[in-house]
Amino acid sequence: MNKVALFGGSFDPVHRGHMACVQHLVEKMDFSKVVLIPTSQNPLKVDRVPASKEDRLKMIKLAVRDYQNQITVDEADVMSPAPSYSFETLQRYQQDYDPEELYLVMGLDSFSEFDRWKSFEDIIKMTNLLVVSRPPHRRPFGVEDLPQGLQKHVHSYDRGFALLDSGRTIEFVNIKTDDISSTQVRKKLKAGKNLDSLVDMDVEKYILENNVYPRLKPEKIDSLELCQFVGKILHERATNGVGYDLTGLDKLYDYTLIASATSTKQALSLANNIKEMVKEEYGLTPYGVEGREDGRWVILDYGSLIVHIFYDYVRHEYHLESLWTDGKKLEI
Repeated sequence: MNKVALFGGSFDPVHRGHMACVQHLVEKMDFSKVVLIPTSQNPLKVDRVPASKEDRLKMIKLAVRDYQNQITVDEADVMSPAPSYSFETLQRYQQDYDPEELYLVMGLDSFSEFDRWKSFEDIIKMTNLLVVSRPPHRRPFGVEDLPQGLQKHVHSYDRGFALLDSGRTIEFVNIKTDDISSTQVRKKLKAGKNLDSLVDMDVEKYILENNVYPRLKPEKIDSLELCQFVGKILHERATNGVGYDLTGLDKLYDYTLIASATSTKQALSLANNIKEMVKEEYGLTPYGVEGREDGRWVILDYGSLIVHIFYDYVRHEYHLESLWTDGKKLEI
């Protein structure tokens, strides 16, 4: 039986974590074919514009040059002007392969949102799922740790292997490599920091020579001034605010702020206030916002400044301050 691995993603940029997964698929699993499928636009990440299609394709082809006989790069999705849906991609592959032959490969972070994917209940009839994780992430312990919408479709689950009611399977595979993300790579590039072998050498050379991720120009904004501006907002509206100066240390950012809110509602309100006031004062919007849906914690990423706002009860669970003991404490 043919076994075909379909590995989709933004690959923005492709990094050594991706390549460790590819190597594992090629060398340690019995796949007759591995297909990389860069996407045009992730429908769940419409707030960020990826690098150009041409650049991402070029970087992928550079990264897989040593696997040309074992790996195919499918350009159909990335060259489409519409957002990429796995359901529609699988419909194409169903023309040539039976469901038991297809394995849709994804990271554990993507799998955690699987029940939000378009037609996910049809997807688990069309293909098996292969979920890849890297340390320190671990596979789900039980059915209750799977995405909620998926749980009712699980016939049995044992030691990282699920049999679904559709007859398809979910297999969790741990890859021994550093925990790397494309977001981490982009942030380092934009801050002008060393990539520390996070990407293939030829990929890094291509990125720098073609200015794929333009470096943020420090003259545009003073990071300490921005930190003090946001710190003042937190001092006036939050509790237990503290800041850290991390300049000169090997961090992805130079300053960080953390403060507590009295409720999840206030945490969301504080985050929105900061976004509006920083945009009005500096014309700057965060590069990323995480955790904004439930308000237990919200992270605002301004590149050189990271702002953490926690519902106070949740803050005690994370002990974030222990991450920055080598930094200089700031009064905010």
